[in-house]
Amino acid sequence: MPYWGDYALCGGLWFSEGGASIYTSCGNTFQASDMRYAGRLPLTTDSATYYAPITGLSHSASRNEIALLDAGFAGSAGSQGGDTLLRLASADYYAPLATYWMQPVPVEGQFVPHHGMFVFHDASGAKWVISRLGAASGSSQHFLWRALDP
Repeated sequence: MPYWGDYALCGGLWFSEGGASIYTSCGNTFQASDMRYAGRLPLTTDSATYYAPITGLSHSASRNEIALLDAGFAGSAGSQGGDTLLRLASADYYAPLATYWMQPVPVEGQFVPHHGMFVFHDASGAKWVISRLGAASGSSQHFLWRALDP
């Protein structure tokens, strides 16, 4: 690897639709052919040194975009992070395109957050998230959430 120790590889890895790019959970991206650094995906940050890990990622060549579940910065009161953010970035320059907050859903009279687990693009390019209801609901129910395209 050409940058031994220069760029973190972190935990999870995802590949672009054609397999040419590798995305890491800390946002660093590499060319799959030679592991050359290709850039960094936009993530929620609270300082120059902290980055929130990506918990799910999907690349759509037809839309030229990357959809990622950003764990967010959940350390502050009222934060809209903690795996409830879906971010879109351009696939060529990793520029931020949009951010969606997965709003809490009503369950038995109370609003409960749902936490993104997996994200994917369907054949039309629409973005879908499989999420899990928060612990406050007393349920581990999963459901599908669709991001509206801008």
